[in-house]
Amino acid sequence: MTRFGRNLHCVLLMCSSVLISCRIAENPPVPDDGPNGIHIVVSLPVVGLITEPLLPDGMSWSAVLPAGGSPHAFEPSPSHGVLVSRSPVLIAVHPHVDGWASRLTRGATIHLESGERHAHGDHEHENGHIWMDPVHVRAIIGELGRELCMAVPETCPDMHDRVAAFSDTLHALDRELVELLSTASPSSPRRPLLTALPFIHPLLDRYDVAYEGPVQRVPGDMVAPSELARLLRASRDQGTRAFVSQQSMMSSALGQIASDAGLELVMVEPTGHGFDSYTAFIRETARKIHAAR
Repeated sequence: MTRFGRNLHCVLLMCSSVLISCRIAENPPVPDDGPNGIHIVVSLPVVGLITEPLLPDGMSWSAVLPAGGSPHAFEPSPSHGVLVSRSPVLIAVHPHVDGWASRLTRGATIHLESGERHAHGDHEHENGHIWMDPVHVRAIIGELGRELCMAVPETCPDMHDRVAAFSDTLHALDRELVELLSTASPSSPRRPLLTALPFIHPLLDRYDVAYEGPVQRVPGDMVAPSELARLLRASRDQGTRAFVSQQSMMSSALGQIASDAGLELVMVEPTGHGFDSYTAFIRETARKIHAAR
């Protein structure tokens, strides 16, 4: 089989993996309310990581999306509606990413983003994955704090101080990532990456990390074979070493496309599951990007 034929075979495998992952979610556990009797429900774990620094001590949160789930393929069950009904507000990203969240409640909903398009350099993308850009997150936490205060008055006391403290933390994280990702040296050639999906692009764009991609615009929306061939050719010509994708996709298919192109497969957890803070999540993702270049 020629390399082009193997690439087309990989395309079919990747599309099938998306169909396999689009299943009805398991019933979520019903959490205990915090000491103050208030429990906040968010759509994705990373939304909870962004929200947590703005919550008073003792106020808890949980995410609808389960471990290993993709927000694009997720289908909530009736029990998720029960979970959301216990929360005074549902915090989501925006319909491009977690549009299913709007079906879970008729009550108060906070969206982190409007879904407008924005550009960095030569790349333009949906704001949907804005949580990957800590500078953008820093810009929206003030409004998130104000909306939380309106929806859940118990969060109002000292909200200004909590927003300011988290803003300082994010500013320090930004300075750290500038040093890690944006500063080149003769011993660190900063090779471009090839991306499977655009979830990682806001982080790459923010810190001027060169890349080709995505191979899929959204799960199941594969680029044309001619575009795939162009991406692989450009990656080879620029000395690309790594193919960046997300852990919830079928690794065997992604391994095939990486193998065909002679690239290291770098898997990133895009939803924040398994991390205890937003800064830890972004820092670990940035370290993987740095090592891949």
